[in-house]
Parts: sequence; C-alpha cells; structure tokens
Amino acid sequence: MAAPVKNFKLDKGPIHSFAFNADRSQVAISVGNENVYILHLVGGKWVEKHVLAEHDMAVTSIDWAPKTNRIVTCSRDKNAYVWTFENNKWNACLVLAKLTFAATCVKWSPHENKFAVGSSQKLVSICHYEKENNWWIARQIKTEFKSTISCVSWHPENVLIAVGCYDYKARVFSAYVKDVEERPSPNPWGSKMNFGNLMAQFKTTAWVKDIAFSPYGQKLCWINQDATVSIVDAMTDATKVIVHYGKSLPLRTLMWINEESFITCGFNCLPYLYTFKNGKIDEPKELDVQAEKSAASGNSAMNTFKNLANKGKGNVDSALPTLHQNCITQVLPYQGTPQQGVTSFSTVGFDSQLVIWPIKVRGIVDILDTIVCLAVMQWFILLLSVASVVTANKYIEPQNRETIITKLKQQLNTHKSHIHGPELKDDDLYCKCNNEHCDHDIVEIAGNEFRGICRVPRGGQCHTVKTLNNMDMLAEVHLQCLSADLLVPPMRPFQCHNNDNRDNQVKMSCCDYAPLCNDVEIPPLHPRFVDDPQVSLRLFFILLIVAAVVFSGLGICIGLFWLSNTRTKIVLRRIFSRIPIISALTRAGPPQRQRAADPQPAESNALIELSNAYRPPDEQGETQDSSGFGLASLSRRTIARQIQLRQNIAKGRFGEVWLGDWRGEQVAVKIFNSRDERSWWRETEIYTTNTLRHANILRWIASDNKDAGAFTQLWLVTEYIPHGSLYDYLEANTVTKNVGLQMMRSMLHGLSYLHAEVPGIKNQCYKPPIAHRDLKSKNILVKNDLTCCVADLGLSVRFMHGKMEDVEEKRVGTIRYLAPELFGEILPKKFNNFLQADIYAVSLMMWEIARRMNYKGEDGSFAYGLPYFEHIERDPSLEEMAEIVVEKKLRPTIDHEWHKDTTMTELIRIMEECWAEKSASRLTSLNIRNTLDKLLHTANVLPIN
Repeated sequence: MAAPVKNFKLDKGPIHSFAFNADRSQVAISVGNENVYILHLVGGKWVEKHVLAEHDMAVTSIDWAPKTNRIVTCSRDKNAYVWTFENNKWNACLVLAKLTFAATCVKWSPHENKFAVGSSQKLVSICHYEKENNWWIARQIKTEFKSTISCVSWHPENVLIAVGCYDYKARVFSAYVKDVEERPSPNPWGSKMNFGNLMAQFKTTAWVKDIAFSPYGQKLCWINQDATVSIVDAMTDATKVIVHYGKSLPLRTLMWINEESFITCGFNCLPYLYTFKNGKIDEPKELDVQAEKSAASGNSAMNTFKNLANKGKGNVDSALPTLHQNCITQVLPYQGTPQQGVTSFSTVGFDSQLVIWPIKVRGIVDILDTIVCLAVMQWFILLLSVASVVTANKYIEPQNRETIITKLKQQLNTHKSHIHGPELKDDDLYCKCNNEHCDHDIVEIAGNEFRGICRVPRGGQCHTVKTLNNMDMLAEVHLQCLSADLLVPPMRPFQCHNNDNRDNQVKMSCCDYAPLCNDVEIPPLHPRFVDDPQVSLRLFFILLIVAAVVFSGLGICIGLFWLSNTRTKIVLRRIFSRIPIISALTRAGPPQRQRAADPQPAESNALIELSNAYRPPDEQGETQDSSGFGLASLSRRTIARQIQLRQNIAKGRFGEVWLGDWRGEQVAVKIFNSRDERSWWRETEIYTTNTLRHANILRWIASDNKDAGAFTQLWLVTEYIPHGSLYDYLEANTVTKNVGLQMMRSMLHGLSYLHAEVPGIKNQCYKPPIAHRDLKSKNILVKNDLTCCVADLGLSVRFMHGKMEDVEEKRVGTIRYLAPELFGEILPKKFNNFLQADIYAVSLMMWEIARRMNYKGEDGSFAYGLPYFEHIERDPSLEEMAEIVVEKKLRPTIDHEWHKDTTMTELIRIMEECWAEKSASRLTSLNIRNTLDKLLHTANVLPIN
C-alpha cells in the first residue's frame, strides 16, 4: 500500500456505523447515541450539516441509498426510520418493522425498493414501501434463527439475502416480495424463491460478525469473531466451505473490491487484503501506512492486548503504529464499485477517524486483455445508450487556455494535500468535461472559476463524443477525460476512432496535444429522435381508417344483437353497466343487495370511505341509484378479500373469532352477528377516531364487511394473541408472583390510558376519556411476554369535550362483573360512574390472578374460579347477583394465608378499596397503576416489557 492515504479526525466520539451519499460529498455517522450526524466535505474538512434526531436509544446501523438519496437507520429502541431530503431538511418516516427487541443492522437492497432490518428478536424484517397506505411495511423471516441477527447482505439480483447470526450459522434466504418485483429466475443458489425460503445454511466456528456476496453473487464470504474467514463458491460447489484460520484479533467488517479480492478489518486496527483464487484463500496482505511511531517498537494491537492482560507489563506509551488507534468498525467503497473494481475504500473506527485508502497493489486484478477490451466496450456502449446528465460547456478561447491552466496548477499545488484523485504532477493533461461531477475535485479546491475542467495523468486523452439523431442533427456532445488504462487497444483505442462500417450516428475523437484541446463551442442541440412529418401524417391517416372500420363493424354487430331478442338486450345492458361513462349517463348501476334494517349497499361497495363508513346504520342512506340491471361493478380488493381464514378460535354472544392469514401475518378476525351491528360500528368508530396506540390495548388493523350470500358479515381485524384471554390462561396455568404482578400492572396501564384524556394541538390527535363498560377476564388478552392488553371496546362510551356521549337506557356488561350501583332501577348517568364501574371489575380480575399466583413457591395457588363462585352458580341471573352483591354485600373470599405475605397484603388492600360499595370510595385506575409500579419496585421485580 502506498501513500497518499487521507485520514480525517471527526471528533464526534467512537463511530459505530457510517454511510456515504452518491458523490461522497456527505457522510452519515452514528456514534453510540440516539442521533445520526450528517457531515459535508468543505475545503478538505468534514463539517456537521444536519442531525437526524428521531430515535430514543442508540442508533446501531445506517445505510444510504445512492440513487434515491434515502437514508435508513435502525436503533436499540426497536424502530427503523427512512429519511428523505426535502426543503433543505431530512424528514423521517417510521417503518412498521414489527420489532419487540433491539434492531441491530440495516441494509438497502441493490434496487433500493426494499431493505432488511436484523434484530435481537431472532428475525429479519424485509421492509418495502406500500403506496396505497403511504408507509413502509415489513414481512419477517424468523423460522430458523436461534439468536441475535448480527449482519445482512443482499445478492446483486435483489432477491436473495445472506444473514449472519450469533447462533454460529450463516444462511441464505429468499426475500422475494411479489408486490414490488418480478418473479426471479433460478441462479446458482437455487430455484425455489418463495419468500422466506432457506436456500443455504452453513455452520461457522464462532459468531458471524459480517457477511457479503461477491460483486456478481457467485461467492459468499463471512468473517467470525475468532478471526476466521470463510467462502462458499456456488459456481463450483454450493455446499463446500473454504476456511482461512486467522491469527489476528477478532474481525468486525468485510467488503469485496472485485470478484476475487476482499478487505477485512477489526480489532487489529488495520485493513487486510485477501485474494480467493483456484478454490483457495491466500494469506492476507496488510494495507496500512506507518504512523509516526516506529513499527519496530512491536507495539501492535495484539501485543497491546497481551500486555494489558499481564499486570505490570503494559507499555507506558500505548500508541499503535497504525493510522487507526482503535477498532475499525466498518469499511465501505469510496471510489469505484465492486463490479467495476474498487480503487479506494474508506474505514471508520472507535478512534473517531475516517480514513480513505487508495488501492495500489500489483497483481490484485489479473484479467486477460480481451476481457478488459470487452468490459470497457460494454461500459462505453452503455454510457452512450443512456442519456447522461450533462452541463453547459463554457467555451474558452485558445489564446486564454494556457493562462487559465497555469493559474489552476498554482491553486492545486497550494492545496496538494487535499486532492483525492491521482497524485498531482507537472505533466498532467487538463481537458474540458461536461458530465455531472466530473470536475468535483478541482472545483472543490480551486473554486467555480475552473468549473468544467478535469485532470488526467500523462498517457490519458481528452475525449469528445458527438451524437447525431435520426435526422443527422447534433443531439448530444460529451466532453471528458480518459485515463490511459481505459484506452483499448493502446495503439488504436476504439474510443478515439469512428467505425466506417456503420451509420456514424456517434462521432468520437481524442487529443492530447495541448491543454483543453477538446474544448468546443456547443451549438443548440436537437432531440435524440425527431419525427418525420411525412411519415407521421401517413401513419395518422392509416390509424384513422383502421379505427373507423373497427368501430363501424362493432356498431353493426351490437345493433344486430340488440334487435334480435329481449334476452340479448338484458345481457348487453349488463355489459354497458360496467362501463363508468355509459353507467353515469344512463344512471344504470349494479343491483344492490340490502338488509331490512340497513339500506347500506352490499359487497359491491364494500370498501367504504372513512368519511361515511363508520356511521351508525340508522344514519346511512342510499349511496347510489340503481336501475336494477347489470352485474355487480368491480371494486378494489378490500382487506376482507385479502384474508384467508384458517381456523375458528373462539365463539361468543357477538359471533366468532377466526385465525386468519393476511400478507404473511397472522391476524384475528372477529366476525359479528348481524344483530350486533351497532357493537361492530361502535368499536370501529372508537378505534378509527381516537388515538389508541398503546402496548396494553389490543392493536386494531382494519374493519370491513363481506357478502356471505344470504347475509353480510361484519369483520373487525386485530393483531393475533396466541395465548388467548386471561380467563383461558388462568384456567390452564398457574403464575409466579412476578408474572402475576406484571399481569395486573400491564392491565392497569392499558386501562389508565383508556380512562385518561390526551389533548392534541387544535383538537388533532385528541383522545377523550373512554369507559370500557364490559371489563372481564374474557376481554383481557395475554400476550406472548405474559403481559395483558385490553380488548373488546364494543360497549365503550366516551367523554367528548366536557360531554358524555348518549348511551342507551339499558344495563350493559357481564352480570357477574357489574358494580353494585348498576343493579339499581335507575342507572347512573354520570361518566365518572362508568369509570368507577370499570375499577370494580378490575378488582375482581385482580382477585382471579391472585388466586393463581404461586406466592409461596409451588403450593401457593388455588384452583381457578370465577368471582363469587363460592356464593352463586356459573350463570347467575340479574336478581341472584343483586342479592349477593347489594343485599348481602358479599365479596370474593380472601384467603387468610395471604395476610402473611407483604405483597399479597398490599394487593388485598387495593382489591378491597376497589370493590367498595360506594363508587366514590374506589381508587382510580391511575392510582392503582402507580401503586402497582411502586409495589414492583419495592419487591425488586423488574418489568417484563
């Protein structure tokens, strides 16, 4: 490795991850906190320009999409954000990655239409943009992993993804998402490309720290915590792993620079170059320049760690003879691409340095001259076939060129240390260029006065390409510098000579006799393709005649069928009713199936707009007229048509609950009976018009209706909770004191949020207080982490802006859980009474949980029982329950053994205050929540979530 190597001290703290924009003029870094810093290269220094502040915990990974200029970040706060630059600021869009543990890594796909997020949740989320809802959604790969995901890498074809994990495995999966890409064709890694399909799996010797496909996707390389390097070549044998056992400190990051070579870095604080040829990994070469301290001191990173392990033997001066003074955390290409060959790369580390390394090692790329010629020719043809972004050329008179170049050389010599390109020499050739960013280095150092000038070492050429359109008029002029290694063959480069056997639509020439020798005055340009007026006119008349003949014949056929018989008239009328314009003119629409109690149209209009969808049935009117003729018109695929019902998981008075599959995600589908339509409407309205995003309130996904033939089904789609209700869980399981307290705590957290008012700005995002009115153990669900969430809001009532909503003059709720004041002949009409009735029901559920708690070890719990099971039968009437609760003033039995435990004693106090006869004497949900939080803290019990 030879100089110059450029190192920049960013002074931001230890850098964990970084990413460049397309032209390498900006870099985004994360330094172990919740912010991402975007730095801009100004005058050879990196200056802070923007701060991306949206995460709540440390950012773990960053990636910058060069084509779309979008940044994706992930964090320990379980979230990922996509950042877009608009109006001179970065705007964040939350990604629905569905993570409950920290996100560890993130990577854009090559086509930049999706990205992958790894997590310590033992899964990978493949996220893509859903235009319909204007958000980023995720599908998850999680079947095989046994530990935290450490790294991901995309195959160049955009479908396969390689995943490294802490379970000592490297895997390749299909990440094909049919909504955003075409079905892939088979490749050396396999042919079955269904989403989540495991294509390959390899055992490793330690944690996988980084993984990467080669530039053309034929090879897969990964590095481990024990410094071993492994490669699989799918073109030869996709099951054979070639391993190189390293002797250095652990490796951390990996990058391919071409199809045969790659670079690794890690705790040794310097980069290593590996070459893979003939099925063998060669010994690595160190790519580093010596720091000021002599290398002869032997104070390498390995020796430093060894000395620190031996007391009294550490060096007084712990500086390393490498540029990086601490672990290198990430390596990325700086100039060039792995497909074309990386010419320089960049590294960052815990020493807060950004270092740019040029690659000048002989023998890295050994390609035959014919292959080089074909590759360069393919690149050149592609350059000409794709419309390039060119800028206007400022013509310089020949007599002024020498003066300008002399002045430019003086500027460059003054700032010689800041030049990123080839080393500055007196015999460099200066040319005119008009491609985007071709003059980036010169303008950055010398200023806009020298815009449109590029530099190439001796042996290069000033290149001019003129493209003519189909009318032989000048359409494009490209000016650029060509380095000597691109001139193929060297004696007569094809880039500099025209092919006389072709139509000469492209005129090429090269020169090197003087500075700016390719400078030309560019006249007004013409479009790449110009229509011949005579050809266009002839084509217009031909199309006109063909259209007239076709429509005349079609009109005659329709007329004959129309006059033939009555049945044909009906069929044609039905066909015409499908055409929007004809249907609007004739007011003929598809027939409407209506229920007696609801004039709302049936499934042909199942996708109802929010402004009209969730009104009560008695407020809905006809939405369209109908002639009674025609078939049902086509409508958008609503969520009810996208869900596949798998199995019935519950039944109740409201209807049924089914387990469904929606786009690969398990959901619960609550199908209401027709008589409970108002309850379906009520629950839907509460979810859609209030801010109910809380971890302890059941997550609502959508509401819809579906035509089931003789009747219409009303669907409420929510997240699926495998453990089911609290009633079902307690009936089958006992719980520890820790879990029992967490169940109570999480249930009260959800209820206190439901009861609370959350005001918003100008009444936006406003959440009013909500009373549940039907709390019971069957309406509390137990999540995977054994915390609880509140469900079934069909009977809820809200207190909107100082006024309670109108409620029906009848008693609602489950009889066993009704508060004493609800048994009277005159029902309470104040909103606070309903809140306190919820508290009474909560106290009974706390009693149910307490009975199943093993507070003394294995023998501390009782058999499950419903509240008042010792006083009354399983399905009591209203009068029987009133006699127990109101007349006899009985309450659930408290076991005398509970008083011997301090925690259970405190729970008894809470329960007795909450089931008090007078509603005003009961505690509030917030008070109970705070008390349980303190109880958990006192008992040294950590929250589960």
